[in-house]
Amino acid sequence: MKHTFTCSLIILFTSLSFSSLALAGNLDSSPAKEVILQLKWKHQFQFAGYYAAVAKGFYSEVGLKVHLKELAPDSNVVDTIIGGKADFGIMDSDLIRSRSQGIPVVALGVIYQHSPLALVASSISGITELHHLTGKRVSLETHSADIYAMLKTATLPKHLLEVTDHHFNPNDLLTGQVDAMSVYTSDEIFLLRQENFKYRLFSPRNYGIDFYGDTLFTSEKMITEQPDLVEKFRKASIKGWNYALSHSDEIVNYIQEQYGSRHSREHLLFEAQITMDLVLSNLVEVGYMHEDRWKHIYEIYKSVGMIKGPVDFDSFIYKPEPDNSKFYNVIIAISLILIVISIVAIVYFFINRKLKRQISESNSLRKQLKDHAADLKRSNDALENFTAIASHDLQEPLRKIITFSTRIKQNAALKERESNYLERMESATKRMQTFIQDLLEFSKINAKPREFKQVDLNKIVLEVLSDLETQIEQTGGTVDVETLPTILADRFQIRQLFLNLISNAIKFHKEDSLPKVKIKSQLTPDGFWKISIKDNGVGFDTKYTSKILKPFERLHGRTEYEGSGMGLAICDKIVERHGGLIDVESSPGNDTTFHISLPQEPNKDTPSLDQH
Repeated sequence: MKHTFTCSLIILFTSLSFSSLALAGNLDSSPAKEVILQLKWKHQFQFAGYYAAVAKGFYSEVGLKVHLKELAPDSNVVDTIIGGKADFGIMDSDLIRSRSQGIPVVALGVIYQHSPLALVASSISGITELHHLTGKRVSLETHSADIYAMLKTATLPKHLLEVTDHHFNPNDLLTGQVDAMSVYTSDEIFLLRQENFKYRLFSPRNYGIDFYGDTLFTSEKMITEQPDLVEKFRKASIKGWNYALSHSDEIVNYIQEQYGSRHSREHLLFEAQITMDLVLSNLVEVGYMHEDRWKHIYEIYKSVGMIKGPVDFDSFIYKPEPDNSKFYNVIIAISLILIVISIVAIVYFFINRKLKRQISESNSLRKQLKDHAADLKRSNDALENFTAIASHDLQEPLRKIITFSTRIKQNAALKERESNYLERMESATKRMQTFIQDLLEFSKINAKPREFKQVDLNKIVLEVLSDLETQIEQTGGTVDVETLPTILADRFQIRQLFLNLISNAIKFHKEDSLPKVKIKSQLTPDGFWKISIKDNGVGFDTKYTSKILKPFERLHGRTEYEGSGMGLAICDKIVERHGGLIDVESSPGNDTTFHISLPQEPNKDTPSLDQH
C-alpha cells in the first residue's frame, strides 16, 4: 500500500513535469531578435553580468541575440540610444542629468549600488585633506558631480583648483603632471598599486555623497513599442549578473578569450573583487533602485549647478507591469513543491527506519563489530542533523504556500473554481504539515536518546490536560485521574505518549455522548507499573490492534476523524524504547482501554538508557 502511494506520487510528479516541459516547448520559436547593448567603456569586468548572460545563454533563452558594443572615442552613450544606434545602454548617475534636459531616457535597474568614482592624490604632493588641493593641478572627468559635491563639503569651489583635461590614464599622476585625478576604484587603483605608487584616496561616500554607479537604461520609445523585449532583456541581464558575481574566475577567462587582453588576469580579478563590494548583491537584489535615492542624487546635482530642469521620476524610473497571467503558474509551482516535499518525506521515513533497524541489530554485536558500530553512529549523527534541517526546510515551504495562497485570495479577483482550488490546496498543505511533524516525531524517538530521569507522571498528565483544555471544553469531555507513580523515563517522550493517548480518547467519542476518560495505575508483581487509560468511545475490533500501532494506518476515514495515522505508532515506539509493553481492550461500539506497562526501573541492557 505504501509502495503504491509512493509510486503514485512519482508518476504524478513526472506527469506534471512533462506538462511543464510541453508548455515550455510551445513558446515562440521565431528567430532571435537582434539587440545592441552600448557599454560605457571598453571591455572589462565592469560589464561582467552581460558577458555572463551571453555566454550562459540567458539572452538566447528569451529569444534575444545581444551584441555588446564598446564605447567609441568621442561618442556619447545617451546619444547612441536616443539616436537608435543601440537599444540599451549603461550609464552612471549622470543619466538623471540627461533626463532633466528633456531627453527621454528611462532607468531600468541599478547594477552598482555605489559609484566606483573617487579622487586620488599623490602623497608626494603633501595632500592629506581635501582643502590641501587648493591651487593644485587636478584632472577631473567632465560630469563628476559626486566629486564636485565632495569638494563642496570641504568648501573648496572648482575655481580654486587648476583643473586639467582627463586622459583616462594614471600616467599623468605617476609622472607628476597632475597632483590629483578622478579614478575608478575598480580600475586605475590597480595600476597605481602595481607601480608601488603612494597615494591618498578621497571617496565621496566618506563625505555623505553616495551616488549610484552603472545603471541599465533605454529610451521611452523602446518601452512603449517593445515592452516585452525590454522586460526580457532586463531579467536576463540581472540573471547574468547574479551568475557572474558567483563565478568571477570563469567570467574573467571568458573576457580574455573573447575580447582580448587589454587588462591582465590579475587586473580583472582585482576589478571583480571591487565590483562585488559595489554591487552589494549579498544585501540587495541586483537591479534594485529607490525613487528617494534618485531624488537625493538629483538634489546634489542641483546643489553643484549641474542640473537646472525638473525630472519626472514616474517616467524616469522603470516600473514593470504586473503579470496577472502568472496565477496558474503559481498554482502549478505550489503543486510541484507539495509533491516533491511528499516524496522527500516518504523516502526520508523509509531511510530512517532502515537506519534504525541497522542500529538495533548492531547493538547485540557491539563487541565484535566495533568498527561497524562506529560507522552506524556517524550515520545516526548525520540523520539527527538531517532531522533538524528537515524540521525547518520541509515545513518552511508549506508555511509560505499557505501565506501566498492567502495573499492570492486577498489580492486577486478569483472565480469560484479558482477560489475552490486554493482552499483545497490550503487544506492539503495543512495535512502535509501535520504529516511531516508526525514523521519527524516518530524518527526522533531513538535518535540521540536523552538520559532517563525521575518523572512524576501526575505532573506530566496535568501539563497534557492543560494543552488539551480547548479540545476537552469543545467536546464537553471529562478526564478523571487517580494518583500516578514517579518512574525513571524520558520526560519529553512520556509527555508525548500521554498527549497522544488522551487526545485520541477524547477525539474518538460517540456522537450521542460526551467523552469520559479515566486514568489509573497499579504495580504488578513482576515490577511493572501498569497505566490504564479508559474511554467511552466508539471502540474497535482488537484484531486490528497490530495494524493501528503501525505508521500511516487508520481504521476511520479522514472525513470522520482528522489525523495522520502516526499517533499510536509513536506511542508504541516510545513504550518500546522504555522497555515496556502496550495492550488494548476494546470492541466495536464499546469502551476502549489502553494498558501501558512500564518497568519500575529500566533494565540496564535496555537501549533506552543514554548511549552516546
